[in-house]
Amino acid sequence: MNTTEKKQINHYTSSIDVYQDSTYWKTMYEELEEQMKQMMIMSLDLSESGSGPISDDLGQLQKNFKKQEKELKRYKQFEHRIKVTWIGKIALLYIAFKKTLKNTLKR
Repeated sequence: MNTTEKKQINHYTSSIDVYQDSTYWKTMYEELEEQMKQMMIMSLDLSESGSGPISDDLGQLQKNFKKQEKELKRYKQFEHRIKVTWIGKIALLYIAFKKTLKNTLKR
């Protein structure tokens, strides 16, 4: 067997390997594509159903969250008014004085 015959055999076997590799990757790609398609269909079905208990709970949680946010904002505004205005400062001093008086009377 001379070198030209060896080169031809090597070329032939390498072309077979390339063909097998390309078919393998093509089938892998097709399987992956099919899995992705199935996942997208499932997620679309879940999002379209929307009437499940999870979405109801989520809607209720969002309402409660907005309500709590509004209440917190109202309390922060009230606290700011107390700390900034002179009447609020007097009220805070009165409360502090009342606490100290109560603590001294307990002893």
